[in-house]
Amino acid sequence: MNESARQTLDPSSVVGNLLRRALQNVDLQTCLEQACVELVACGVPVGRAHIALNTLHPLFRAVSYTWYREQPTSETYYPHAPDLGNWVESPFYFMIENGLTELRRHLTGDEQMHDFGILKDVAAEGFTDYRAFTQPFNDIAKMRDDPEGLAGSWATSTPGGFTETRLNVLREVEVALAVASKIHMEATRTNNILNTYLGADAGGQIRKGRIKRGDVESVNAVIWYSDMRGSTERASRVSGREFLDDINDYFSCTAGAVIEQGGEVLRFIGDAVLAIFPARNDTEESEAFCQVVRALKAASNKLQETNLERVKAGKDELSYGVAVHFGEVLFGNIGAPSRLEFSVVGRAANEVARLEGMTKQLGVSTLLSEAVAKRADLPAVDLGEHPIAGSDTVLRVYGVNNLQDC
Repeated sequence: MNESARQTLDPSSVVGNLLRRALQNVDLQTCLEQACVELVACGVPVGRAHIALNTLHPLFRAVSYTWYREQPTSETYYPHAPDLGNWVESPFYFMIENGLTELRRHLTGDEQMHDFGILKDVAAEGFTDYRAFTQPFNDIAKMRDDPEGLAGSWATSTPGGFTETRLNVLREVEVALAVASKIHMEATRTNNILNTYLGADAGGQIRKGRIKRGDVESVNAVIWYSDMRGSTERASRVSGREFLDDINDYFSCTAGAVIEQGGEVLRFIGDAVLAIFPARNDTEESEAFCQVVRALKAASNKLQETNLERVKAGKDELSYGVAVHFGEVLFGNIGAPSRLEFSVVGRAANEVARLEGMTKQLGVSTLLSEAVAKRADLPAVDLGEHPIAGSDTVLRVYGVNNLQDC
């Protein structure tokens, strides 16, 4: 920013700009970067900034962003149940445990204090002053048990550190940054919940307003239905926790492979998986068949690897049957007026479940309808025509075994 801009930019503009960006759904990393650039432009010599907040995600408990002047901003995700050593030794843990919203440490001179590990690292990078802060989203007294809020820090390399005037500017910016973080957190949590429980496609449609019963679209789709073998017998002889571990291993192989290849897992029906690869146009249709082939192979390979680990741990091997069909389905909201599910219904959806039930009697692990076998690049064997239970439909089916060798 040029010198005239430096002279005319009021520090309060940093707060206003930050809040406007938050209302415009600018991502939190960009909000932090722009705020830091503007702080420097109006005479607050920030050289490093760091913010962190909890998230609601099945894989991660928190996320942080660290900004350095003239360097790319880093984004770090923290998994659930990590080694808590670094956290317990951090200034933020100390502040939350003691109900503090501010902590300042001079890093050089007669008043220097390096009583937290991060301070030694920051001092080694040439910074002279460090200010940590917490901005609770509720009562500070509750933050220890319910850590909803923003934690962050500023550092400068200016001799003598931050002046009191500049610290006051930072305090105002911290509040605005906390508001931006809360807006970002709520939006991110909503996305995470929808994607986790419904899938990216269904979640995206709900975010766009498709939330009424009967809001459906007619689409062609490659439909996947898999079921764990021997689950009833297994459930009768192992503990509930062991059975849950078994099911999760199986879901990781099957549903995990579908998700990795771009499919939408719609339902877990007991130990069955219903998923689709939407084919709304010719391009999507071609890709859907490629995706399901990759998913079938990936699931088979995952199962083989999982079983090797299970045998080493003294556990039984797992197996499953899977059927893949292609056809038109209604994709959208079904259920009671106030309790809906985003799923698929229709003839093809019913048929794929019946096809999976035939895998045992036909002695194959993977069964394809003719519509799939003709498009999928797999060594499928024609098993003839078979009636579909509960309907007058007869389908020609194809079997595939040993997918890991394909």
